[in-house]
Amino acid sequence: MQLEQNFIETLFQKNHRQGETAARRLGAVMLEQASWSILSGVSRKMVESEILDILPEGRGLLFDPWAGLPDRIEGIGEELLLCGPLAGIPTGFVVRFLGMTQWRHYPAVHLTMPEQVYQWQRRGYLRAPAPANSRGQIQRQGAQALAMELMDLGAGGLRVRVAMPRDYALSVEERFPAVLFSFAGEQYSLSATLRHLCGPRRGANGVVQELGLAFRSPPLALQEQLIQYALRYDREALHRARL
Repeated sequence: MQLEQNFIETLFQKNHRQGETAARRLGAVMLEQASWSILSGVSRKMVESEILDILPEGRGLLFDPWAGLPDRIEGIGEELLLCGPLAGIPTGFVVRFLGMTQWRHYPAVHLTMPEQVYQWQRRGYLRAPAPANSRGQIQRQGAQALAMELMDLGAGGLRVRVAMPRDYALSVEERFPAVLFSFAGEQYSLSATLRHLCGPRRGANGVVQELGLAFRSPPLALQEQLIQYALRYDREALHRARL
């Protein structure tokens, strides 16, 4: 999904720029978000691409070549902007084009590691990646329930991935009577509102959409558990970035 110009201008404001430690930490987890929007070339138009790999020893990033690539790059060293959600938070990276290379015998675009990182913290709670293989279900009014894969979670809500509905399309501000999932050995059924909607895009298991869900009346005990979970993840990620 292409990003509007006013969103780009807001994201890359000076007050959203992160420090060097945060830049290293966020750059190291870019593979958690497969699809990225890229702003490049004279046209300054957005294109979509997928990250293929992060090279060891800070040697850069590899991306799938995007449509119109020769016309959108002016030359080696050109500055590019990458945009996408990391742990559900709008994140922007400033990188540079290093040329074309190969990845597992396929063409790839070689970019530098991020030189600058920006994050637009629009929510009141930290988020952290969901435990592996976390799944649940979204119950909808007047439509079939959707199986969901949890991507990240925090005290305010969840980011999940679902197959594109076959009956009624999802819409921002849609209210779900129940979102069922488990956390820390407990089962939960909470009402939620759809705040953010990304996609559709084609994934390994078909056409999928990513949803940002806001809890409507979460139990205080669950909120406290999620806050501690996200804080612990943030501390561990910061420690890894310093190594």
